[in-house]
Amino acid sequence: MWNKHATVIAAAIFFLFSLGCKSLKTINVKTTGAHITRTGNDALQNLLKNIQANENTFEYYQCRSKLIYTEGEQKQELDAIITMEKGRYVLFSVSAVLGLNVARVLATPDSVVVLDLLHRKAIIAGYDYLQKLTQLPLSFAQLQNLIAGNALYFHDTAVSLADTVMPQVTITQPLAGNRAQAVTYDMNTLKPTRTKLWERNGTKEIIIEYSNLYVYKSSAFPARWNLNIQSEKNIQCELEATQFIFEKKKELVFSIPKSFERVKF
Repeated sequence: MWNKHATVIAAAIFFLFSLGCKSLKTINVKTTGAHITRTGNDALQNLLKNIQANENTFEYYQCRSKLIYTEGEQKQELDAIITMEKGRYVLFSVSAVLGLNVARVLATPDSVVVLDLLHRKAIIAGYDYLQKLTQLPLSFAQLQNLIAGNALYFHDTAVSLADTVMPQVTITQPLAGNRAQAVTYDMNTLKPTRTKLWERNGTKEIIIEYSNLYVYKSSAFPARWNLNIQSEKNIQCELEATQFIFEKKKELVFSIPKSFERVKF
C-alpha cells in the first residue's frame, strides 16, 4: 500500500534537495542548443554582466503555493509555504489535506534540518553530506537561486558558451566534477525560463522550468516551477504560487522539540 505520509515528507525534501537523486538511470543527453558557438569575448562579457545585473533580488521573500508531487503513478497534492531571507535561511513548510502540518525544512548556510512532524523525527545534514548524496557542488546559495528564479551557478565568462535562437539565448558552461549547466533566458527580460543540470557523460539530468512571472520592483519572480528528474520512477514536482509577500513582519521561529528523535548525517 502506498504510504502517503512518506510521500508527503519526500515532497518536502524533494523541492529543497531537488538537485539530488541517487538512482537516476542512464539517459542520452544532447548538449543544449543545436549550434553552440563561442561569442566574441566582449559581447559575451557584456551579456553576462547584463544577466547578473538583472537577477531577481530580495531581502525577504515568502510565497504560498500549491504543490503537486508525482512519482511514477503516485501523486500527492499539498499546500506549501516558502519563506526565506537573503543569505540567512530558507524555510519550507508543508501541509496536507485539512491543514495538517506534516513537515518543516530549514536550510541555513551551514546545515539543513528536516522536521518530520508525523513521525516526530529531526533529520540534520551538512552540505558536505548533501554534496556526496547529490554528487553536485550543492550549497545554500543554489537553494535560494532556485526559488528566486535565478541561474543556480554563477556564469563564468572564461568557460561559458552562448547560443542565441531568438527570442532566447542559452548560456552553457561546465561545472566541477564533469557536470554542466545550461540556462535559457528570455532575451526581452533576461529572466531564466529553463535550467538544465547534467553529467557530461550523460548519466544524470534535472530540468527546472519557470513561468508565470510575478513582477516586484525590478525583479520578476516565477510563480510556477516545474522540476523534473528522469529516473526509473519519473519524479516531478510542480509548484504554483498563489500569494507573494516581500516585507518581513516577524522573526523566524524554528526549533527542534525535545521529544523528537534526532538523526544526523
